[in-house]
Amino acid sequence: MKRMILIVSIIVLALSIAGAKTWQPAFGLGLGFCMINWDQGGYEGDDNGLIMAGDVLVPVYEGLHIKIIPLSLYAGDATVFEFGTGSGVGLLYFFPARGIEPYAGLQLDIESISDGIDQTTLSFLFGGGIQYKLPASPIRLYGEMAFGITDVEEYSETQFRFMFGMRFGGK
Repeated sequence: MKRMILIVSIIVLALSIAGAKTWQPAFGLGLGFCMINWDQGGYEGDDNGLIMAGDVLVPVYEGLHIKIIPLSLYAGDATVFEFGTGSGVGLLYFFPARGIEPYAGLQLDIESISDGIDQTTLSFLFGGGIQYKLPASPIRLYGEMAFGITDVEEYSETQFRFMFGMRFGGK
C-alpha cells in the first residue's frame, strides 16, 4: 500500500510540474498545536500536543497549488513521526489579494498501520489560512487552521489544529 501511495504521489508531482507554467515550488516549515478526540471500540480519549510539519507547495494553475507534506512530527500523549507517504497530500487555493493572501485547503492523509491488525486509515482535513510575503524577501509567513475527520471500522477521530510558520520560494 505504501508503494502505491508513493507511486501515485510521484505521478501527481510529475503531472503538476509538467502542467505548471513556471516551476516555482515553495518550501515551508510550521509549528502548531493539535487537539484530537478519538473513539476506538467504545473507549474514548483526548490527545493534545504539538505538531511540526514541513511542506512543499507546487503551483498547478493560477491560485491552485498541490501541498505535499513529506515530514510531520506530532508530540502529545502519543508521539508520531511520519516521513514520506504517510504525512499527507492536499490542495490549496489562494484567493487573489495584495499583501495578505487568504487560502482554503483540503488535505487527504492515508496511513497504513500494522500493529497486530493491518488497517488503512483515511483522514480528511478542511481548513484555511493566510499568508503574508515579507517585502523584498522570498519569505512568506503563514497561519492556518484545519478541522479533520477520520472514520474507519471501529475507530473514529476528530481533530482541530492550528499552525504558524514560514515558506521560502514560490512566486
